[in-house]
Amino acid sequence: MKTLGIKSNILATLIFLLTIAIFCSDIVLIMFWQRGLMETEVHHVQSYLTFWNTTVLGKSQGKTPVTSSGLNNLCNAAASACAGVIYFDGQNDVFSPKSKYRQQLKHVVRLAAFSGTDIFRFTGASWGVITFTRSQLLVAIPVKVGGGQNLAGVGMVTELQPVYQLIKSKQQIVFWYLFLNVLFLTIVGFFRLHRSIIRPIERLVKISETYSGTDGQVFFLENKGGEFGKLSMALNSLVFRIEEDRKKLRATVDSLEKANLQLLKNQREMIRAEKFAAIGRLSAGFAHEIGNPIGIVQGYIELLKQTNIPEEERVQFSSRAIAELERISRLIRQLLDFSRSSSGKPEPVDVRVLLGNLVEIVSAQQKISSISFVTKYNMRESKVIADADGLRQVFLNCIFNAVDAVKEKDNQSKAEIIMACGAARFRDNAPAVRISISDNGIGIKKDDLEKVFDPFFTTKEPGSGTGLGLSVSYSIIEAAGGRMWMESEYGKGTTVNIELPAAQPNDSPVH
Repeated sequence: MKTLGIKSNILATLIFLLTIAIFCSDIVLIMFWQRGLMETEVHHVQSYLTFWNTTVLGKSQGKTPVTSSGLNNLCNAAASACAGVIYFDGQNDVFSPKSKYRQQLKHVVRLAAFSGTDIFRFTGASWGVITFTRSQLLVAIPVKVGGGQNLAGVGMVTELQPVYQLIKSKQQIVFWYLFLNVLFLTIVGFFRLHRSIIRPIERLVKISETYSGTDGQVFFLENKGGEFGKLSMALNSLVFRIEEDRKKLRATVDSLEKANLQLLKNQREMIRAEKFAAIGRLSAGFAHEIGNPIGIVQGYIELLKQTNIPEEERVQFSSRAIAELERISRLIRQLLDFSRSSSGKPEPVDVRVLLGNLVEIVSAQQKISSISFVTKYNMRESKVIADADGLRQVFLNCIFNAVDAVKEKDNQSKAEIIMACGAARFRDNAPAVRISISDNGIGIKKDDLEKVFDPFFTTKEPGSGTGLGLSVSYSIIEAAGGRMWMESEYGKGTTVNIELPAAQPNDSPVH
């Protein structure tokens, strides 16, 4: 059951508290019992000594001498625990044969004789019933002799161990009585607490477990005036507020889902817009680059129309014309490949092949022909897991930015763009491929470096860029499970670093 813990705790607490309480009561009871027996023992010894004084000394008027055997008879008659008797006649002491503790008893007897009052003392030490206590009882009374003057006394010492043994012999009955009291009170108290505390808690737990979000009062207890009634009202109020918050949360989640769908739609539109912008830029460069090969092909065709050219030159002119046409076809096919929409699903992509195709298609433009493209591949396997179309857009955007940077820098002896590829590791030690695209262009100012991935941020002249290229590229790399960052020094150049998950474990670097 759900309340097994609280039942066990209540039961254990009841047993513990009742045991402690009754044990303390037992201690108090034993102390009073022991005290009462001590007082009884004192009166018992006093009575025997007084009786001896009246019957023995009183009848003889002090004429009959007190002997050790007489004192021994007194000791035996008084109690089996008697340890000795002493009689003091004012000058001499008479001891019973088995007298113990003579010095202590002599002192008490003389004190009683000279003071004229009964004296009792406890002495020694031994284990009583529950604590250490006194082990002997010394009792002395004055004796009137010689005309009624109190110059004599008699005393007796008794062992108290029999008193303690009597209490211990009865203690077993007391323990059974205490055990039955603890058992009875525990049962009564537990069922009383079960009815007043545990049962209402179990009902509340059962109601909460079967709660299904229905309207109305959920938690209800018969005793509305008690603390559990107040608790049920508080729980009902809490459930009502939870239901209201749940409705608000559901409405918020629906709104967030719609906003997320709209955000994804806007993101796809941004990626598509950047892609079309890149296609437009490539197409503008192709318009001129394709015109030159077509003019060359037309010239070769005009030469082939002549009938007097040797066969060897005819074959040469045909081969050159076909080569120019194949170049045009390859450039157009690459542009169409870039324009075509992919599935958008991550797949193994060879980074070196992709970069090589992009360099070929970009360097074919006349305005870029003066820029030197350098590749440094330091690994045998350079396949990553990503969307090929998105990755192509990222690399093309980085190459265009590098081209603009080197063209913007004045007095540059040699414009150069370096594309490197090597093995790397993510923070969780997963294998990765790092792609770096570096240029020796104008660079980026330190204050602008932290904002390059923000949407609509650009350092270009108005109308020269949308400011979305790097932001879109950053989101594409993050969606592929990679990371992208930029390093730059103004006036010296910029490096864009991209790390993507490797499609397979990296081979050892190529030397």
